[in-house]
Amino acid sequence: MKITNPDIRAYRRRKLRNFIIPSVLWLILVAVFELTVFYDYTLKNLGIVTAVGLWVLLSLIVPLRIGLFRFLFDLSWEGIIISMEDHPRYAPKGVGLHSGESRRWYEVELYIQKPNGGMIRKTIDCNLNKVIINRNMISPQVYHVGDRVVYLRGTYVPFIVHRDGEVPPAVCVLCGKDNPAGTETCLSCHAEILKMQ
Repeated sequence: MKITNPDIRAYRRRKLRNFIIPSVLWLILVAVFELTVFYDYTLKNLGIVTAVGLWVLLSLIVPLRIGLFRFLFDLSWEGIIISMEDHPRYAPKGVGLHSGESRRWYEVELYIQKPNGGMIRKTIDCNLNKVIINRNMISPQVYHVGDRVVYLRGTYVPFIVHRDGEVPPAVCVLCGKDNPAGTETCLSCHAEILKMQ
């Protein structure tokens, strides 16, 4: 898979920066707290192993919560969608930024068979009523069983490379917008649509 889209590299760098900066600031904060207050107390009362263990656990809270390790260990892959499952989700009124509105969405699980026979499960949030904000959403009908897809590490959704019998939509892998077939630039985020060579 050769990437011809420079926006993807810039997107990955921005995303990594958004993970690294809070993680480093948190590690500095934990180190200062441990060295000035907590470490001596735990060392005297609980022993060296517990003191170091607590230090490590505290250090991992923010990187785990924001998904740094999930981003670092994300892998690119390609394959064919062999099945799909819809899972309706619902958040009641008062939860989230729009406290007066209920939120409904689908999580679509794509089951993809890789060329080597391995299986991948990819979960994608799909929009129902456009109430949720700050969340990348894609229409539930974008992917079909039999689509050949490519996923690039650090992006949001798989790109549809081939569909039998019709031209697939130009899915933006950075924001999830399903643009009309043949679109060169995403109508939502204005990134260049992925081209494979």
